[in-house]
Amino acid sequence: RAQFKARTAEKEYRCIVYGEPRFQSDWIERPIATDPKHPDRMTVVEEGGRESSTYYEILERFQGFTHVRCRPKTGRTHQIRVHMTSIGHSLVGDRVYRSRVRQHDTLPPGAPDPRRHCLHAFRLKLPHPTTHEPIEFEAAIPPDMQVLLNWLREHRPMRS
Repeated sequence: RAQFKARTAEKEYRCIVYGEPRFQSDWIERPIATDPKHPDRMTVVEEGGRESSTYYEILERFQGFTHVRCRPKTGRTHQIRVHMTSIGHSLVGDRVYRSRVRQHDTLPPGAPDPRRHCLHAFRLKLPHPTTHEPIEFEAAIPPDMQVLLNWLREHRPMRS
């Protein structure tokens, strides 16, 4: 816990979002607070809130979808979901956080539905608590997300 608090732990997530972000990579630096209209949710705010910072980079682009690597610098509740939605790119399958632009987006007919939001904790790197040597843990993309990625590669490739 101390390493997470001190931000010495490096976290990497993978997600699949609706749409195609404008930039190949960017920082989303927007404070997050409880949504006053929905107290069970978080939202980005102009004033107040807790500092929040997420770096994202595009791994693969598809027609209408993108596979994204996210590296949050901070660890706020639902941070990646809230930040990606704030730039207009909700996570596929997320029924809570949806951007106004993409709130009605759905998977194309025939696409496999993962029945959950497409976010996966892919890698964790931190110093060993005793030796301080870096240790790294990696978890493969889960089958439901991998099946969707494979389908997107086959059915929604980007046109050159």
